[in-house]
Amino acid sequence: MRLIPGSDQHIGEREEQQDAFGFSNLEDRELAKRVGVMVVVADGMGGLVMGGEASQAAAETMLREYAGKDQRETVGDALRRALEKANGAVWETARRAGQEGRAGSTLVAAVVFQDHLHWISVGDSRLYLYRKGQVARLTDDHVYGRTLEREVREGKLSAQEARDHPERHHLTSYLGLPRLEEVDANARPFPLQPGDRIILCSDGLYGSLTEKEMAEELDGEPGQASESLIRKALVKERPHQDNLTVAILACEPERLTAQARPLPEKGGQARLNTTQRNFEKKGWPGWMVTLIVSIVVFCFTAGALAGLYWPKFFGNAAVEKAVEQQSGENGKESTEEAKVKEQQWQDPSSNRLSDTPARPEIDPKAQPPASQSPESRQPGPDPGAEKLERLKPDLSKNGNNLYDKDLKTKPPLPSTGDTSGNKTIERR
Repeated sequence: MRLIPGSDQHIGEREEQQDAFGFSNLEDRELAKRVGVMVVVADGMGGLVMGGEASQAAAETMLREYAGKDQRETVGDALRRALEKANGAVWETARRAGQEGRAGSTLVAAVVFQDHLHWISVGDSRLYLYRKGQVARLTDDHVYGRTLEREVREGKLSAQEARDHPERHHLTSYLGLPRLEEVDANARPFPLQPGDRIILCSDGLYGSLTEKEMAEELDGEPGQASESLIRKALVKERPHQDNLTVAILACEPERLTAQARPLPEKGGQARLNTTQRNFEKKGWPGWMVTLIVSIVVFCFTAGALAGLYWPKFFGNAAVEKAVEQQSGENGKESTEEAKVKEQQWQDPSSNRLSDTPARPEIDPKAQPPASQSPESRQPGPDPGAEKLERLKPDLSKNGNNLYDKDLKTKPPLPSTGDTSGNKTIERR
């Protein structure tokens, strides 16, 4: 399948754009063949310092580290390794600024490899799949609300108490911690179909739109769809609107090229193709082969048309000349007989032309045989597929837009001296 990217971003009502996003280089076919195509969205945490720097470091590191995937690594292993590096990059960014442990960012990353979807996330930025008019969320939010929901199921809290809890939306996992203990990732590759849309976004977008409202904008070109989603969210004019970021990968069928489309092996066309291939084997220039084939086809067509239509347009002169020649030779044919023959030449109902071989009929409905593509892996059941079946309602122009930036220095791994446990952080 072809992958077509699209994205948009808005600062909302905040003073700083703290979201970052990026795509791997889609024009690098070797890279795409070796590791797939990645898209990343990161949301710097406003409740901490250096939110913009944290999200930038996270997205850059994730793209760079995954691009170095070893052939022996699975996609899932490479994603987890890259995420650990991104976590270290956020930690080190804060440490260099004297703010160790005080910077954080969410991150969600998706990879399309061999027509299958892989993902990994930490925090509350989300991944959605759009298919056949419906949107399904594929990731879980790492927020304290999940703990509250568990306590409701265990009878420790009422549903109303959980909904009203002031820390319901506080993050329990994010990049910038000494250790990552909560990570969301799919266990098996998720098969994609032509027409699918992969949507990554920050909470500023999905907090303003329901899944139904998102689905209404996702049928078109991904760039326009991204702009429509941002515009639709801003129209609602929510107070204290957070930064909005959306990045989309559209899955489209491969376009057949002239070289890849099989030609019908019939009659003269097949012979011309064989001749052209023979010329090419002998080292004839491509333009010369094309010219020769074109001339042959033109002459063949012109001759056939002349044979069919000459009697119709020039029949009188031809018949008179034929009559004179035959009269001079044997004198046996009369003028009346010549006129009869003339009428036979010009009369479509006459069987005079019945001996002319008809051109072969070509079935306009005939289609070239479809090219066969290698079978892809057939994964087993996947949590993402269950989420797709469990469709439920839920729910800048200046920003950090990354395009496979190649940093010259790599941030060191996080310090292991701090063994403090993870804590919830309020999103502002």
